Amino acid sequence: EATRDSIFSKSFSEKLNVSFRLLEVDCVNEAQKNGETVEEAGRRIRYNFFSSLANTENSVVATAHNSNDNLETVVFNITRGSALSGAKGIPPKRDNIIRPLIFCTREEIEGYCKENNLSFVVDSTNLSDDYTRNRIRHNVLPELQKVNSNVVEAFTRFSESVRIDDDYLDSVAENALEKAKLSECSYNIEAINSLHLSIIRRVILKAIERFSKELPDSKKVNA
Repeated sequence: EATRDSIFSKSFSEKLNVSFRLLEVDCVNEAQKNGETVEEAGRRIRYNFFSSLANTENSVVATAHNSNDNLETVVFNITRGSALSGAKGIPPKRDNIIRPLIFCTREEIEGYCKENNLSFVVDSTNLSDDYTRNRIRHNVLPELQKVNSNVVEAFTRFSESVRIDDDYLDSVAENALEKAKLSECSYNIEAINSLHLSIIRRVILKAIERFSKELPDSKKVNA
């Protein structure tokens, strides 16, 4: 199927007179070597490849994520006990990555393709429940649609609202961390503890990231 998809993509690119680049990697082997899931390895390799191509000034990487993808991401993150940042879903823009279809549903995109005689291929792994995202797509989404037929659009509004609030709280925490700074590697604990708990956690998270370059979980932040 990967060969089929690459041939399809190459042919489609040629029709549009767009240059085509292909990277072939054994993701299963890469995942085993790095202790990742196949999904994680595939994502890392894809984005590294995209970044290597978009290496000129003002160049961007445009991905085809849509509203359904966003809903699946939010549900997946919340199920894992994510903080507010996980409910933001997939951002329309991050650094030089843009997602021009993020406010379109999968049904709208497929409908547009059919109306305009645009052919497309479906990856058969999308039909399997072997992956968490697919289980959400096939089992959770239909149940949510019974509650609200416009649940995909509702999640889009929800994640956009969360994104705005989270960005604001993040900026407040950034300013608070700078105000509490005593030297390059020391901070006024009393100033930090006087803040709202929501901001305190974010300040601690930022401090840990700044000095250790790691992404700590909530248990470490609380400790």
